[in-house]
Amino acid sequence: MTLAFQKIDVMAELLADKRSLNTRTAYAKDLRDFFRFAANVAEPTPELVTQFLQLEQFDAITLVLKYKAHLLNERGLKEATVNRRLAALKALVNFARKLGKCNYTLSDIRGEKVVPYRDTTGISHLAYRQMLAVPDRNTLKGKRDYAILRLLWDNALRRSEISLADIKDLDWERRYLLILSKGKGSQKIAVTLSQPTVEAVEDWLRARKEKNLERPLFIALDRASYGHRLTGTAIYKLVEKVAQLAKISKKLSPH
Repeated sequence: MTLAFQKIDVMAELLADKRSLNTRTAYAKDLRDFFRFAANVAEPTPELVTQFLQLEQFDAITLVLKYKAHLLNERGLKEATVNRRLAALKALVNFARKLGKCNYTLSDIRGEKVVPYRDTTGISHLAYRQMLAVPDRNTLKGKRDYAILRLLWDNALRRSEISLADIKDLDWERRYLLILSKGKGSQKIAVTLSQPTVEAVEDWLRARKEKNLERPLFIALDRASYGHRLTGTAIYKLVEKVAQLAKISKKLSPH
C-alpha cells in the first residue's frame, strides 16, 4: 500500500482558516508585502513560503528584523501598520508550526509601541463662553453644571478632583479649595479659585441648602441616584452634553 503526500500551500491554508473576509484580505496583503521585500516577487509561491518557513531561527529572525527596519526607516510607515504586518508573519509561522512545517518562532520580535494622538489644544475663549451659556442658572441642575464648568476651565481641575471634593474642602475667606491631586496620595493641596468660580459654587450651594459640611461638593440630581456623589464619569458626560448643546463639534474631555 502506498500513500500519496500532497504538498501543502501553508499561506493559502492560513488564509482559508480565517473566517473574516477582512482578516483574510489584510493577511494576504501584508504577507505579499513581506515576500516582495524578501524575494522581490509580486506573488509568493508555495515553494517560496516553504523556503521561508524552513529557515533556521537565526536567519528567519534576522530577515524579519530587516523587514521591520525597512518598514519603519525607509518607508516611514506608522507603528500600527508595522505591528499589523508583523502580526501576519507571526500568524503564518505559528500556523506552520502547528502543521509541523516550521521549527522556529517569531515571538521574540516585539511590535512598536503605538502612541495615540491626543488633541490637547483645548477650545477657544468664544467656544468656552458658548458652553457657559448652556446651563440654565435658574434651575438647581443649571447652577451645579455651571459651577462645575467654571472649576474645570477657570481652575484647570480634573474631573476626579472635582468628584472627590467635599463641602468642607472649601475655604471662602482665603478663596481656595482643597483637592486630592493626582500623584499626591491622600495628601490634599490648596487650589486658589477665581472670583467667578467662587460665586458660581456659592450660588450652587445656596440653592442646594446642604448644611452637612461632610457631604460631597457636587451630587447627582437625577431621581435614581439623587444625593449621591457625582462621579467622574458623570462629569465627563456632562461636558460632552454641554458641548453638543453649544454646537461645538470638537471632541472634548474634562481638564
